[in-house]
Amino acid sequence: MRAFTPDFSISADGNDLTAAIRDRLLRLTIADQSGNTSDSVKIVLDDRDHAIRLPRTGAELAISLGYKENGLIDMGKWTVDEIELSGPPDTLIISAKAANTSTRNTKSGKADTLRSVKTRAWDNIAIADICKTIANEHGYTPRIADKYATGSPPAIGAPVTHLDQREESDLNFLTRLAKDYGAVCKPVRDYLLFVEKGTPVSATGRVLDSISLTPKDMTSWRATLADRGKYVAAIAHYHDHATAKRIPVRAGKPSGVPVTSVTGTFADEQSARAAATARLASLNRGATTLSLTMPGNALIASGSPLALIGFRDGSNGTYHATSVTHTLDAGGYKLNMEGKMAAGNFRAL
Repeated sequence: MRAFTPDFSISADGNDLTAAIRDRLLRLTIADQSGNTSDSVKIVLDDRDHAIRLPRTGAELAISLGYKENGLIDMGKWTVDEIELSGPPDTLIISAKAANTSTRNTKSGKADTLRSVKTRAWDNIAIADICKTIANEHGYTPRIADKYATGSPPAIGAPVTHLDQREESDLNFLTRLAKDYGAVCKPVRDYLLFVEKGTPVSATGRVLDSISLTPKDMTSWRATLADRGKYVAAIAHYHDHATAKRIPVRAGKPSGVPVTSVTGTFADEQSARAAATARLASLNRGATTLSLTMPGNALIASGSPLALIGFRDGSNGTYHATSVTHTLDAGGYKLNMEGKMAAGNFRAL
């Protein structure tokens, strides 16, 4: 079997540091999380003789990872938010967050106000237009799934009658909307994403291709086959202004039990239906989980669709990575991943 040599590159504020730290790198860890959790990087360096110039907090790091034989993959940009010095032995630890989730906007260079609290009302406006407005206010390019941008009532993409944003940051407001609509809202580099859960987009904004894995690709793996959700429907309520009544909307099968419900009252039928649909999908989405350790593969990121082939019946199928950790140290380059089986791939237990 051909041997591959792990490799990396790191620059700070455009200055390449790779050569200066290559023989001092003890560990490089990139934690890539799905959903709204901030991604993070930790670089642990041998600080013997204190020859390494300390990066400033707020410095922008560009990191690539992979192998010398087939090239490096761009792992995104990161903002240094903490530096730790310790000893003995003298060690320097640089911690960073995904560049556009820190307090500095990488596109405008100004303070990022996504987390600033606001109060405002949104009337007769589509979810996609709300996302575009907020993205433009903060210097991001919006990337919005088509289903949230098109259609007539009660389609999800149709205009919403009324939404309140009360003493709430734009990021929290969009995160709340995303949850109600079965989506994920997340700043990714210079983009603001509003996409369906499981949409495979990397920290650099690229669409992730499906990757096939067989047992020989693994160092170790574990699949847990739990009973999937048994709810046949979900119910949410909206306020009917004409009758002043609280009206139920059912998503899923028109009859049967058990049925789950969504708390609260929504402004209109469209919003209630979207929330009920998202709730049902979330409960029935993949209780079958996967944990694996394998040689590093920089193409795998949170959200990556992974096709398991050649495993035992019950674990074969398509999974979506929910958490991916890349680690480069003296032991080589390895990847740890947690994932859930994709909808439609469940095996009856």
